[in-house]
Amino acid sequence: MGPDAGADALMRFLEACRTQMRRANRDITDQAYPPHVLIQYPIPDRTAALLDGGESPVPGLVSAMGAAKAAGAGVFGIACNTAHIWYDELAKLFPDLDIVRIAHDAASAVLHCGAKTCAVLATKATQRGGLYAKALASAGIEVLEQSSSDKEALHRAIF
Repeated sequence: MGPDAGADALMRFLEACRTQMRRANRDITDQAYPPHVLIQYPIPDRTAALLDGGESPVPGLVSAMGAAKAAGAGVFGIACNTAHIWYDELAKLFPDLDIVRIAHDAASAVLHCGAKTCAVLATKATQRGGLYAKALASAGIEVLEQSSSDKEALHRAIF
């Protein structure tokens, strides 16, 4: 949700656009890109909200989604794994926006590469929220359990 995560997501989006243009044998010009916007709002810490009863990120997410919708967005991506824990609530509030489902897309990618098991490398909040574990399990993929100390070390490394 920070500016670097948003900028990284935007760069990946633009590269995916260029890949599609190349596949379609189209010239890569400014005019060939689909309309898109990057919305940067200060969203309360998702980990603190989930683990420590901190301020909910939902009002900030709703503001960002409202701004995107007002700009004409039909698809909304959230550049934060933990924020996707509130997906169901946001989807109910914005039924006309297609919100990218990061964990489901990851599970599809794991299935596509033929893996039967995987490990989830995420913050404590994302781990505890079960976002990826649920999506992977529903796709029939076994999630390897990590020790508490490994999860803690991973959490510190991500932060």
